[in-house]
Amino acid sequence: MKRFFYLLLISLTTTISLSAQTEVSGGIFTPTIWSVVGSPFIVTSDVVVFPDASLTIEPGVEVRFDPDTRIELREGDFYANGQEGDSIKFTINSNSPSTAGTWNGVDNTTNTGMPIEVELDYVIFEYAKTAMNYGEGSAYRYISNAIFRNNERGVFDGALGYNWVTITDSEFINNERGMEGRMSAVNCNFEDNIYGFANPMTFLNINEGARVTNCTFQNNNWCISSAGQVITIAVIENSTFLSNNSGFDGYWAIVDSSYFYDTDVNAVKLVKGEVKNSTFLENNVGIETYENINELSIHNNTITEGSIGLAIGDSGIDIYENVICDNDYQNVVSLTAQPINLNNNCWCLTDLTEIGNTITDAFDDVSLGIATYSIINEDCLGEEFVYPGDADNNGVANAWDVLQIGLTHGANGPVRTNAVTDWIGQDALDWSVPLLSNGVNYKHADSDGNGIINDDDVNSILLNYNETHTDLTSFQPVVNGVNTYNVYLEFPDTFIVGETVSVPVVMEGASQLGDDLYGVAFGIQGNDSFFESGSFSLNTTHSWIGYASNTMAIGKELYDQDRMEVGIVKRNDLPGIGGDTLATLEFVMGEDIIVSIMESIITIEFQNLVAITNDGTHIALDSDPQFINVGNSTSINNLSKNEFIIYPNPAKEKIWIKGDNQTIQEIEMRNMMGQIVKTWSGDIRELSVGDLDSGIYFLEVKTAIGSEIEKVVVNK
Repeated sequence: MKRFFYLLLISLTTTISLSAQTEVSGGIFTPTIWSVVGSPFIVTSDVVVFPDASLTIEPGVEVRFDPDTRIELREGDFYANGQEGDSIKFTINSNSPSTAGTWNGVDNTTNTGMPIEVELDYVIFEYAKTAMNYGEGSAYRYISNAIFRNNERGVFDGALGYNWVTITDSEFINNERGMEGRMSAVNCNFEDNIYGFANPMTFLNINEGARVTNCTFQNNNWCISSAGQVITIAVIENSTFLSNNSGFDGYWAIVDSSYFYDTDVNAVKLVKGEVKNSTFLENNVGIETYENINELSIHNNTITEGSIGLAIGDSGIDIYENVICDNDYQNVVSLTAQPINLNNNCWCLTDLTEIGNTITDAFDDVSLGIATYSIINEDCLGEEFVYPGDADNNGVANAWDVLQIGLTHGANGPVRTNAVTDWIGQDALDWSVPLLSNGVNYKHADSDGNGIINDDDVNSILLNYNETHTDLTSFQPVVNGVNTYNVYLEFPDTFIVGETVSVPVVMEGASQLGDDLYGVAFGIQGNDSFFESGSFSLNTTHSWIGYASNTMAIGKELYDQDRMEVGIVKRNDLPGIGGDTLATLEFVMGEDIIVSIMESIITIEFQNLVAITNDGTHIALDSDPQFINVGNSTSINNLSKNEFIIYPNPAKEKIWIKGDNQTIQEIEMRNMMGQIVKTWSGDIRELSVGDLDSGIYFLEVKTAIGSEIEKVVVNK
């Protein structure tokens, strides 16, 4: 009877609405809801959620805690899902919260490995010791749309297992430690914290957890930092750091594509890892490295207008392809007695003595090692490196680059110093010839760096095919949209497995453009294997672009991706030969396609379809997915094309099938994704499609000797 009375008391204190507030404390043993009609809820002593119980807090509820009280999750579940504009608030129970002390937060004390659920969305936590402590239990560790402010610690996860926290679209404001431990932040804002993210940690392979992605840090003392913990690991991507005391200060970091501005101490200070593709502007020290480690790479960064650009503590650090210019005190300060290698960086200077004056090494202090450096280019600030094969400088070497080589063919410019065709960024003087409409400097098309653009530069595309980088030209295509031209593959009626097929690529109306049509590039993507490995070739003998002697072409087979890529372009603006055929694809139909066609329709579609005029202007193009009708001369007899007549097409409510030569066994209708949306069994000739959404579908009619596939349109 005593236990029954206690449960009844808890139930009453958590559901009865008082005129001003609802006081709560004690154990929760059954699923319990704190609704807005009882808000605010005053926690007068610890509330404990026991196994098989849960606490759900509804949108708009405010929970106030007397000092040193908490909600404890002792193998019980916790749901606090607010809504946009109707958050759930957890705060101290005081009219003067800034001087009232702290409450102890939501504390998961569940034993290691015991699964519980914790959901936090549109919540506000303030004035807590640790607002959310995940502990050891296997909680569902996702937080979104949260605000953590004025806490000693916002979120903590000290567990060593796989259950790290992921926090998205949230804010951390004026906390001693915003978040700490094994967790990640995505699209978050950190402002006015002592530590924004303290002691970040994950596994040593850094493949998971400890991510900081698309976040902003402003006016923090330490943004991401060790706070007494030696091993700290963070991956920082696409994030912005503005006017902080310290950016990253810890053991191990991968910093990529981020921006550091006006840091009082160090923008990045680390022992090992990688710092790349980032901008450091007006910082006291851009990047500082600790001593006695050689597992660190610093490359492709811009480090300018600070006090010290780099402070280097070890000789084994790879430092290359950075722009290190105009730092007030020194561009580089050595902190080691070992020599340091600073070759292959840009100093915005051409005099070795002047460069040496911006570097502190043994010539300034004999306790230090000697720094080696070289002249690259005084005008490198803000200019792009050349990556051989990426002629259009969009970040990847592929068939589309041949268009840029064709457009610039025959041009001359400065020879690239120490040019190689390996995939590394190489500093090169801009060419002074007028840019094309895409704004890409001609130097990128000179892949081999010999100062002339010709057929030889195509070789680097093939050598570095599908390699990528991030030093890109921003380009919005200029499109001539007067007319839109349809592009399609002219498939034969039936493909025979094991035989070579020739498939023309047709651009309807291309002949109307005449010699204005200069080049084309595209990908052909299948949703399954449709050709044999090593069988693809590109035939440009009958291309409208021109005779083989007047054109350059790339045809690349990407068998593992079920894909072909093609680029073909004129050279020197020579006239074309007319017609609508762009090129012909030749390949052997794959053996595996017979199995595939029984499971899903083979969809073939164009991707990244580009056609250009002689000044680089894009021509408006369109294409639709197409489908392969497969046969096998030895094992499968296919129906003749149009054995059945499908009508009406387009259809609204019903489709009829006419044709008496074969008995229908089954009919399948698929959507554009190849998914079956309707089936019919037996010799059915009237099909109801009124329940389908408007769109394009594919009807496969199956008989004893084969099948026929027809495209149908449902248009209500």
